[in-house]
Amino acid sequence: MVEFPLLEHCELTFTLWKSVFLLICSLLTFSHGNTDIECPGLPTRNGITLECVSGKLVSSKYNCSNPQPVDTVVYFSCQPYYKEASLPSPWDIRSMRCNQQGNWARYNYFSEFKCDYECGKALPSLKTSVRKGQLKTRTTWPWHALIYLKLNWAKVSEAIQYRRTLLQATSANGEEEDDGVTEGTERKYVLDPIKLAQIFDNDDLSREEIFDPRYRYIYICGGTLISEKHVLTAGHCLVDLKGQPRATKEFMVVLGGTTNSFYSNIEEAKSQIIPVSRIHISDEFNYEEYRSDIAIIQLQQPAVLSSAALPACLPQNRDDAQLFISSSKHGEVVGSMINIYKEGVSNELKSKKLQVLPNMECVRNIQRIPSDKEFCAGSLGVNICSGDSGAGLIASPNFGLRRRYTVQGIISYARTRRICENYAAFTRVYKFTSWIKNIIYANETIYS
Repeated sequence: MVEFPLLEHCELTFTLWKSVFLLICSLLTFSHGNTDIECPGLPTRNGITLECVSGKLVSSKYNCSNPQPVDTVVYFSCQPYYKEASLPSPWDIRSMRCNQQGNWARYNYFSEFKCDYECGKALPSLKTSVRKGQLKTRTTWPWHALIYLKLNWAKVSEAIQYRRTLLQATSANGEEEDDGVTEGTERKYVLDPIKLAQIFDNDDLSREEIFDPRYRYIYICGGTLISEKHVLTAGHCLVDLKGQPRATKEFMVVLGGTTNSFYSNIEEAKSQIIPVSRIHISDEFNYEEYRSDIAIIQLQQPAVLSSAALPACLPQNRDDAQLFISSSKHGEVVGSMINIYKEGVSNELKSKKLQVLPNMECVRNIQRIPSDKEFCAGSLGVNICSGDSGAGLIASPNFGLRRRYTVQGIISYARTRRICENYAAFTRVYKFTSWIKNIIYANETIYS
């Protein structure tokens, strides 16, 4: 092959001029020798798009994971919702070429090229789907995760009957009346009977589908996606009646969902259903008092980031985190049990704004003094229910220096004699950022 000085840099990645450079390179390159020589296929790297184009006059695109013929040019760039995190290479080169020796020229530029996800940038969006011949439009909150537990069918019938009795009592008593459910009674049913009954009351689900083993998961808690492989939630969502962590195989996580119905999400093309590989519960978690009520779910595979699934940011600086609490800011929570008394039982997710309250008002409403790792939030017009546990309180992009959606709190507990309350205690995420990063830095870069 005849080498020219221009050839050394003719694969520079200038998007608008890419085809022109390919043409010039092809004209200046004279291939000879063994045409069976190939460069090895390239590994798939998270957040990076690869485009393999032949070096001939008539360009053709190839699957970059397969071995590539001589003169193939590979262009690499960051996928949507990612940004370049590595230092710029000389000449800002984002390409490499398969040479006559079967090696990738300038492979080091590719190996050093890195992309990090951009947290907290996607807005809540509408998702339209067809279910049983009906067009349905629902809202998806990209940071919100739904956590499911595998059903124990031996307890379903008993729990359903209990739920019906509970709803009758609730309806008779009204919103402000005590429903008579003690903490011990509610804990007896680890799977909240209200949520269990939604399976049978759900118009989206036939009775045949209920007994299909694929769908034997029940929504138990919410969570917040904070990296491609990690979901932040409450510690009490992941333990049994004795406060011991449950087996990871019992859980399933849904991203990009619009309803707590597992079947509806499994049928929705844009929803991601991901098994759990590991759970991390804070060593400080106190099951009896719900202190330091925080946990991290590690997913078996990275989430595919999109407008329907994108991590929220962690609090970045102490001043912003403190200002959010001290100035009684509003945050957004997502759940399916919110306002159950006013709006009825619903599988669809919805969101409400809650205001952070001063400690004295918090004591009056939840009957407990919050620790320095907690805060209280709520609203007289909004009910927060047990099924909303684990969901994040998200500060809007209008707050703080970063101007991103940021998770400031995790729904933890309310008063013990009600399933639903107007006020709840939240775990302060900022107090646990070092613990969070220590867990997820071991496997990936978190952009906070």
